[in-house]
Amino acid sequence: MVDLTRPSRLESIAVLERPCPMVHGRLVDHGHRNRTNERWQEVFDYAKEMGFRYLRGGVPWNKVWLAEDRFDWSRLDAEFEYAEKIGLTIIPILAHMSYEWESGWMRGPGGEHALEREDLWEYMARYTRLYLERYRQHLHAGFIPIVEIGGEPYNHVITGNWEPHRKDDYDAKERMIANLVKAFNASAAVAHEPEFDVTVVACEARECLFSAIQLDADIFGTNFYAFAHQGESLADGLSDWRRTFQEQRGLDPTFAILEWGSPEYMDPDNSFEREPDTPEPGRSVNREKEDELLRSWLLECKQRGIKLALACRYLVGNFWHYYLTQPSEGLECDRNGLIDVHWNEEIGDYEYHPCWTLARKFQQIIEAYNES
Repeated sequence: MVDLTRPSRLESIAVLERPCPMVHGRLVDHGHRNRTNERWQEVFDYAKEMGFRYLRGGVPWNKVWLAEDRFDWSRLDAEFEYAEKIGLTIIPILAHMSYEWESGWMRGPGGEHALEREDLWEYMARYTRLYLERYRQHLHAGFIPIVEIGGEPYNHVITGNWEPHRKDDYDAKERMIANLVKAFNASAAVAHEPEFDVTVVACEARECLFSAIQLDADIFGTNFYAFAHQGESLADGLSDWRRTFQEQRGLDPTFAILEWGSPEYMDPDNSFEREPDTPEPGRSVNREKEDELLRSWLLECKQRGIKLALACRYLVGNFWHYYLTQPSEGLECDRNGLIDVHWNEEIGDYEYHPCWTLARKFQQIIEAYNES
């Protein structure tokens, strides 16, 4: 088993995006939008062919934990088995923006949303135990209990984008953060039991240090996009995290980059400015520009003594930039990954366009870091 908490080299990891938030009355299933639900085996093959050893993936818990005492493990069984067969290690996400689970049978006794019920941690601990009992042998590199604890209240409360819409209800924000931190740490406690002894990976946005600092993780992943952080490099962001962890927890953490890859229409030199039309599939002008930033920032991290275990690239483009209450059929993807998703009117479905040159250049960046 590889111990990524004491990294001797930087490993590349491909990222699948499959959350299921409810946005203004529409359930937005990203795994269906980018077809990674239906074509997951093909996607796994692409990841392996592109040189990845690790995959941030998993199936959202609303598609696994269907009712209080009813589970469907079949999809996870198949994905873990196939990944093992082709030499790919999944670092799975247990919970990620799953409206059907959070607002369906998991509502609290008073009808409150699952993120606000005080005993959420008990459910998370139970799910983790069942998950680890079933898949412990596949979790060579660990798992992520919850993605972006800081992002959940941001989208429910600050922006009011996701249901339940609680814009400006800051008491709700504090409750959600407290409950999610407690739930994450309950999951971590199960993972750290001698019976399991599984690595716990956090995955928080750069600006959500306030939540990351509270988590009982072994590896602290950050989500970073060049176009969204004008004036700050990845090295500066991780240095800030490192300093805070050292001062507040006496810990020199191991980091991972677990979301990286701005859309092709976003110039990383110009914050939130986009081209009027989505570029054709396969174009990688801005993605290559962003990866050159990554190349320099990784070397700067190494010079500063920052411990890095993983650096990622989105694998399949997703549809975040579109107004999410629209159906995705016929729309073009973000072009933020190594596989562009392009609508084919003749077949009435999406085609995959792998960006092989971009994939090779990304792996070269990782090797340059390891050889420096």
